[in-house]
Amino acid sequence: FYRKGWRGVNIDPIPGSEKIFQKKRPRDINIEVGCGAFDSVLEYYQFNDPALNTFSSDLAKRRLQSSGKYYLKEVISVRVCPLREILDSVLSANPNLVSSETGKGIEFEFLNVDCEGLDFEVLCSNDWERFRPNVVLVEILKGELYDISESDIAQFLSGVGYRLFSKQVNTVLFLDCRNLIG
Repeated sequence: FYRKGWRGVNIDPIPGSEKIFQKKRPRDINIEVGCGAFDSVLEYYQFNDPALNTFSSDLAKRRLQSSGKYYLKEVISVRVCPLREILDSVLSANPNLVSSETGKGIEFEFLNVDCEGLDFEVLCSNDWERFRPNVVLVEILKGELYDISESDIAQFLSGVGYRLFSKQVNTVLFLDCRNLIG
């Protein structure tokens, strides 16, 4: 999407990520912070494969037990903030992003949530009236569509007006029902 001219907001807790995003995606807004239910500091488990990094101690333990090739590099303390606060600060710093339709939130097409074991908490921490994408992509580590539709994440997104649309490996796509025809 970036190569096609889109721009976005990248929120990533990995130390040094803001500098990397700034180099690779200078048109984007890049923020080095974790995202969670409330403003706090959490332990962040960093693995030799960054795709396995997590804020969840349970998930970290399971990942360590499941394979001998992955190991924990370090555990660090990382500040986390609710999504609505992060997006509100982006909006305050960039008033040109105010929605022309509502006049109060950021107008954007999609939100991709892959939050190191805090995906549900992050979704709950958003203000869905002010910051409402047309499409939400979220990581759900369940295999079958039935299991996904019964998950806390799917139930929550359904409650705020989104419908499960498709699944690709661990990424599940939800569409805003207000924008659906038929």
